[in-house]
Amino acid sequence: MFSDKLIKNKRIAVIGAGPSGLSLACLLQKRGATDVKVYERDINRFTRIQGGSLDIHQDSGQLIIKASGLLDQFQNKKIRTGGSSHSILDKDAKLHYMVPEFKLLNSRPEIDRGDLRDLFLDALEEDTVLWNHHLIGVEIDNNFLNNNSVTLKFQDGTVDHVDILIGGDGYNSKVRNLLLPPDKVQGVYKGILLIQSEIENPSERCPQIDSWVANGSMFALGDGKLLGAQQKSSGNLVVFFSTKKNEDFVNQSNLLSNNNDLIREFLFKEFNGWNQVFIDLIIEATTSVPITARLLYGNICEKWETNPRVTLIGDSAHTILPFTGEGANIAMLDSLDLVNELTDPNNNSTLNNFICFYFYVSINQPNQTITQYDTSFLLIVSNHPTQPTAVLIYQQIGGSPSTSSN
Repeated sequence: MFSDKLIKNKRIAVIGAGPSGLSLACLLQKRGATDVKVYERDINRFTRIQGGSLDIHQDSGQLIIKASGLLDQFQNKKIRTGGSSHSILDKDAKLHYMVPEFKLLNSRPEIDRGDLRDLFLDALEEDTVLWNHHLIGVEIDNNFLNNNSVTLKFQDGTVDHVDILIGGDGYNSKVRNLLLPPDKVQGVYKGILLIQSEIENPSERCPQIDSWVANGSMFALGDGKLLGAQQKSSGNLVVFFSTKKNEDFVNQSNLLSNNNDLIREFLFKEFNGWNQVFIDLIIEATTSVPITARLLYGNICEKWETNPRVTLIGDSAHTILPFTGEGANIAMLDSLDLVNELTDPNNNSTLNNFICFYFYVSINQPNQTITQYDTSFLLIVSNHPTQPTAVLIYQQIGGSPSTSSN
């Protein structure tokens, strides 16, 4: 039994059409919210690569899929119920570790990130998602509560007014700024540059890499760098490269402009001395398909300010480095927890008092799981990782890289 008294006839804005924002909007509508909008900076749902696949955990991601009434649709998507293969190699292409695809039962079925996004998009009411809405500013009228007191300003000049603002806009969140103490910066750069691309027909274009992926994923480690590939349900490979770089260097090198030629030359220098099969992969990964580069940011602070009209979910509140799929699952669990509390029939709080309480209790606490996953990946790309150590860490974090933020 649920109650819609706190959400019915309230204008609720969700910033970001990632796993957290879309799952939140979907469940809010199912529980009786009548005016929910998701604002997304992408021009449309097909604008960019959504990354590889991720496993959906029983105790987090699967819970909100069930709560949203989407379990059948989820199972009809192109999901893998067996355990995907994993391979770890070194820079000389020596295979150190491989788990074949042999598990028949798996409590964490895998789904492509794009398919997961479509699952929630297709379940939303028409016109719930407002595409091409890049949030650039927020103003809050502290003299009024509940009466459209939050003003949203977008890059195209449009303005909207809402009662409640929920930030699901990822590691580079604009909403987060409203809740940061004055002495805190927007983000903590983890020192890692991530470059991502996608390769079609990998059995023809990079057959050796494709054989190592073997319907799953592969990592190549060395020199404090990481190169990886993961198969999507389409058969395409999502390919990613990560290396430790100073933030100023990245900005001055113009790598974030996503220029294929510029990134190709950069990767040639970074992976100089690696086996030729990896150099060939760089060529394929930077040919024709748009390529993206971004800096990875992590947790920002442990204690936040509160606002009765604003809260955060997912990476906006607790960014996890995007190599395990854990971030998406925790983000969706945030959404489930928030909606469950909002629609609890025993909740006698006002909406604004509840938003403050929820944020303080649920978001304002350090998360040991997040620290574990961030630390594990940073060890993998340390300057002198030993191969056995890398294997153990890989097993610890679940062995399934993901390459898109939530």
